[in-house]
Amino acid sequence: MEGAEAAALAAALEAAAGTSAGNGRGRGIALAYNSNLDLVVDAGRVFGPGGPAGEPAACDGFGGEAACEVLATPADVLCCFRLFAADGRAAERMVVDDELYAALVAHAAAADASVEHVGGNAALMAVAAAGFAPEARILLGGPVGPGLAALLPGSVELAAGAPEAADEVHLIIEYKAGVEVAGVVPPRANRFILHCDKVNGELRGAKTFHVALGDFAPDTVVLSGFHLLDALAVEASTPRVSAVVAELAAAVGGLKYRPSVHLELASMANSAYMAQLVELTAGAVDSIGFNEQELEGLVAALGLDGTKPLFAADATSHNVPSRAGVESALASLFQHLDSSASTVTRLHFHSLAYHVVCTRGSSWGEPAGPAAAGALAVGFRACGLAPQPVSSFNPAIHFDVLYTTGNDGGVETFTLDPQTQCALAPVLVCKAPVRTVGLGDSISAAGLLAFQYQAK
Repeated sequence: MEGAEAAALAAALEAAAGTSAGNGRGRGIALAYNSNLDLVVDAGRVFGPGGPAGEPAACDGFGGEAACEVLATPADVLCCFRLFAADGRAAERMVVDDELYAALVAHAAAADASVEHVGGNAALMAVAAAGFAPEARILLGGPVGPGLAALLPGSVELAAGAPEAADEVHLIIEYKAGVEVAGVVPPRANRFILHCDKVNGELRGAKTFHVALGDFAPDTVVLSGFHLLDALAVEASTPRVSAVVAELAAAVGGLKYRPSVHLELASMANSAYMAQLVELTAGAVDSIGFNEQELEGLVAALGLDGTKPLFAADATSHNVPSRAGVESALASLFQHLDSSASTVTRLHFHSLAYHVVCTRGSSWGEPAGPAAAGALAVGFRACGLAPQPVSSFNPAIHFDVLYTTGNDGGVETFTLDPQTQCALAPVLVCKAPVRTVGLGDSISAAGLLAFQYQAK
């Protein structure tokens, strides 16, 4: 859309966000369980001639998405990348062959343009929180090696007290819209994430984090990284999740003031595990966040019948989710949670085009300001811009708009039912993104902190 619309949206979001950002003095947010060092490389480097992932011909007769739960061979890596990149979809998968993963990382690290960044949902949200509310106290639980420690803001405290000897490295393979790679032409820029991470995958830092909560006394606790157990069979992952949730509940229960607890989902191939994860955590968390793929998978995994599709059969290359489908899915998810011993009173859906925050009860305040704050934050991160007043630069140069509301293009409020307030905020979409990783994390962190810090 025209640049004038992007400028108008930026101004509308800033006005709606109001005083919800930046006044976090004394407030504390604690984040766990996954943190790592991201090695970011262009897909053309990994899947070009001579790379360890093989040739496109190996994908003839490939078994489709069902064959992408875990990756064991070079053909698995290549063919699953092609499958997701052809639709411009993000995905994260585990490579179970240590030697293959080491070869992929070594090949990527040798690229001139490879870059190291903060990685892992918890660490990415910690960085976003530091930018959104510089005066907030921030605690990070998860493995932090020397490379990651050097990249974290000084305001981030480590639950372990000091960095570990080595980093867990995840491979972030980024691709551009309209640029052919591995025999496919992606319709939009996105990323394909690979890892062989057994430390985060077993949530080994959980106990240290839970102990640290006592002295830190957070206002908000954010949980992520459970998706890394996705490669395990449900009968193996369920006991570990149950143990971690029980430890967390005991730690939170021992605090003088109970913090809000948020669960951030991530890409999972195992739908049975996704359903089990939500069921196991629903009685211990107050809020859940997810993107369109995760919401679609969750609806299917939980067997929530009667919801409208998130995408039309003739969806455009931008894959803008259907608003009716999103609202239907959120309503069904709330109804499902109501039928269990759930403590969830907030759902946060985020996509490239827009995001929706729905809350129940007065403890969360109004959702419009936090929704606007999240929509601003993700645009800044995608373009590599520091948070700043909209008046200090020309938004039309950097941003486009994929979705507009009837409320002069800004935040629109509505209800799912008499007890559920929602706000929809269009996202500022970066024209030339320098980051594809951590965008959902930026939205989630900014939205959560804005709820804590918005003026009452």
